[in-house]
Amino acid sequence: MKLRPNVAMVILNDENKILIGERSDIKNSWQLPQGGIDKGETPQTAMWRELFEETSLTKNDVEIIAQTDPIPYIFPKNINYFEDYKGQNQIFFLLKTKNKISPTPNEEFSRFTWETKEKILNLIIDFKKASYKKAFEEFFGEKR
Repeated sequence: MKLRPNVAMVILNDENKILIGERSDIKNSWQLPQGGIDKGETPQTAMWRELFEETSLTKNDVEIIAQTDPIPYIFPKNINYFEDYKGQNQIFFLLKTKNKISPTPNEEFSRFTWETKEKILNLIIDFKKASYKKAFEEFFGEKR
């Protein structure tokens, strides 16, 4: 099964809340900033690029604390994605803010908010839940 290489960012602030964005194309659809790893990119290079593209944040705003091995998820049958990918193999990066930040809404995200891990797991689309849970368990050591 062909899975698209991908990165996702778990951005933690000083209040131990995580940045989540509402997708611009699907109202009430929330997710972590994420994106594909382009040919020739390392996961870390893709993460920095996607972080800036999706939030306007840079290395001046956050530091890398940890990353997971790839965690796969499969697209539901009703989602048609480019090429013939059946899902994504996502590497999650845990990032910590260096200062108070305000991500900029853009064509991918209409707004951002800071939420608890529990609230995020209730907000995100079902087919991504297991991968988010696994990443949170790796980063925070908690079983859900």
